Amino acid sequence: MNTRALRAIFGIGALTLFALLPLRAGAEAFVDARAGAMGWGLGWGLDVGVNATDNVDVRFNFAYSDRDWDQTYDNVDYRGDYKHRSVSGLVDWRPMSGVFHLTFGLLYADKNDLDLTATGNLTINGNPYPNATINGRMEYDRDWGPYVGVGWGNMGHKDKGFMWTADLGAAFLGAVSVHLTSSTVSDTDLRAEEQQIEDDLRFLRWVPMVSAAVGWRF
Repeated sequence: MNTRALRAIFGIGALTLFALLPLRAGAEAFVDARAGAMGWGLGWGLDVGVNATDNVDVRFNFAYSDRDWDQTYDNVDYRGDYKHRSVSGLVDWRPMSGVFHLTFGLLYADKNDLDLTATGNLTINGNPYPNATINGRMEYDRDWGPYVGVGWGNMGHKDKGFMWTADLGAAFLGAVSVHLTSSTVSDTDLRAEEQQIEDDLRFLRWVPMVSAAVGWRF
């Protein structure tokens, strides 16, 4: 875990919250718990935020998911394990002062990894390998990315108490890289297989966040 980056985003988040609190007298803080697709798997999350103005909320989100990812790439059956863990600094803006909001922010993925394993009689880059084993890992070029989304909820309602929200958005983390290792497959064929899997996983450069939440405004 990159503790320096985590400390930085939480420090910036805390300073921003304290800076925005005076923008409106009696600004309410809120906490919500959410469930949905956190990254490319079902998971859960937590938000802590504040109604900075009548039309703007600032919130900080933690999200986690874990799922099996068994897929076939280039006619090779891989067993996969995907894990996602991230923190985000988000700003919700309600342009019409209603339940609809636009969201902008920054997501830091402390973990957004896909581990792959294939065993058996494998054909790699057109060459047969009996009783072979391949281990692999997908990684991103960077851990940070911009987040944009839309949502609906009553976070802007001035009364304290029960609140709800639903959000749909995505963060962009850039290109993915796949690294394969094997004691039985040639390096040339491994590099060709890496390229094929990277092409198949190109869509993973976008990290979706689709969730619904209930919470409480204090």
